[in-house]
Amino acid sequence: MRTFSREDLLELAGRRSYERGVDGVSEVTGLTVDGDTVRGTVTGSLPYRVELTPPAAGMSWRRDCPWAEEGNFCKHAVALGPVHLFNVEHGVETPAVAGTWSRSATANSST
Repeated sequence: MRTFSREDLLELAGRRSYERGVDGVSEVTGLTVDGDTVRGTVTGSLPYRVELTPPAAGMSWRRDCPWAEEGNFCKHAVALGPVHLFNVEHGVETPAVAGTWSRSATANSST
């Protein structure tokens, strides 16, 4: 499974969104994996669905919050990342579930 790093998340989000996202890791629920894609829900003022996929070059993400729909790597996308990385680093098994969402903002970065 390809993955991403905390540094990748910081680079994509910028310092402010990264810090806000890290503060929101306790709001992540429903974490699943489908191949290289990690999915979950991050609940802030509303529940937002997030999907992160680390392709061979760059990173793609999907999420349904207003800031992200403008093409930004949002704090919700950041929040999902450290939860997944913690699970990988500590051998916590994440349920494997296939599928995708029908309505989400999609973006791609070639970092």
